[in-house]
Amino acid sequence: MPVLALRSLLAKLNVYPYGCTEQLISRAMPYAALLGAPEARHEVLRSPNISPETMLKQGNKLISAALSAVMGNFTQYEGVSLWPGSGTNDFVTAYAADFLLTLRDSGTVTPEGLAQNLFDTLEAMVGRSPTDMADARIKLYAAWILQRDGRIMTQDLERIEQWLKDNYKGWENDIAAAFLADSFDMLRLRRRAEQRMPANITPCDDTFMSNGAARALHALMVVRHFPEKKKQLRMADLLDSAFSTRATTVDMGLGARTLVAMGDAAALKADSLRLTCQQYAPGFSPVETKAAPLGGALVLDAPGCTRYQVEMPQGDPLLSLLTTTEGFDRTPMTDASNGISLQRRYVNSKGEAVATAKLGDVITVELAVQASNEISNVVLVDLLPGGFEPVLEKNGQSPPQDGLVRYERREDRGIFFIDLNGDRQTFTYKVRAASRGRFVLPTAAAEAMYNPAINARTGGGNVAVE
Repeated sequence: MPVLALRSLLAKLNVYPYGCTEQLISRAMPYAALLGAPEARHEVLRSPNISPETMLKQGNKLISAALSAVMGNFTQYEGVSLWPGSGTNDFVTAYAADFLLTLRDSGTVTPEGLAQNLFDTLEAMVGRSPTDMADARIKLYAAWILQRDGRIMTQDLERIEQWLKDNYKGWENDIAAAFLADSFDMLRLRRRAEQRMPANITPCDDTFMSNGAARALHALMVVRHFPEKKKQLRMADLLDSAFSTRATTVDMGLGARTLVAMGDAAALKADSLRLTCQQYAPGFSPVETKAAPLGGALVLDAPGCTRYQVEMPQGDPLLSLLTTTEGFDRTPMTDASNGISLQRRYVNSKGEAVATAKLGDVITVELAVQASNEISNVVLVDLLPGGFEPVLEKNGQSPPQDGLVRYERREDRGIFFIDLNGDRQTFTYKVRAASRGRFVLPTAAAEAMYNPAINARTGGGNVAVE
């Protein structure tokens, strides 16, 4: 199970299309953890089409990209920002330090000056009193990281623990208590650590420290320092980060590290199993190749398969099935609105909505978004129809628009990273009609990156170029 879950996490993170500092760290975190686990690395990185060596090279590139992002977006004694030029973020600062420690623990040399400056910044952050429970969790996360680095954080831990006692009921079963317990264990206060470590933690809905991230961190501490509580871990909850479509990149990055640390994946007895495809979607042909053992799993490469059959002897353990599909939808998806509404229209130079343009015309694409309340870190993606090309603008730059954090232009889409304030907000960019014809309008979509259940999309219809 852990091997299959890790393969699932890598498959999703490897194709994650955005790249703020946190997301680059999350994409690199599994590879950083695998560097210190050669046996797991050999199994997890095996693929039908790519050698483990090639996969490892790709992983090293992701690690380098994450380190570059941290260095480029770090300000001494202030922290690490999500995007160049944006404000610093305390969680991302702690997450970056955690990533550097993971690399160091795996035997990788990290930029020493960066690590030292980052840890000094964390220590200054921990020294400030928490403003609310979410802030207390981040400060304890930072103190836990500093304790792993060898800094003695006893006074800060006790001060924040007293703040929890005075301000938050039920904190004893929160991830905050787990940070305290594991930190006490590193301070050789074993009895105090055992009393403080919860067997399971209550739900956590902070922007970055979500349920998946908190469960992964708690399980990592239990596996490393509290093995007597390992049987009480809810494995299904932990694996949800690997298989859930609503998992955030932080959930997946931290979840992968924990699965590597568990390190108890049993080899699959492939000779006792048979996996076949029973039915294919229209337009796909049956494959003649048989399922083969690969990386602790039984792998069947069968594009378009819609129904599988697994044969195994009675009494075998429960297995999990992971299906990965790639490509584009053949037809535009239907409109949807889940906590966000989204409308799109094409506007000519006179401000009129149009469905037809002349060759060479420059058209303004208007994307109107509204949420019921304030939502930060929303990504808005608009795919271009055939026959249109974006008007050149530098990445990260666009005319000032309320709520816009960053704009990226790609050859087939416009991408806006935005903060919603509850009012109707409109974001625009320009495209040029480049080819004559009648084209299908593809999907435009908005999604809260750290709460994917909040989303919207619109699509359908046609646009013509004369």
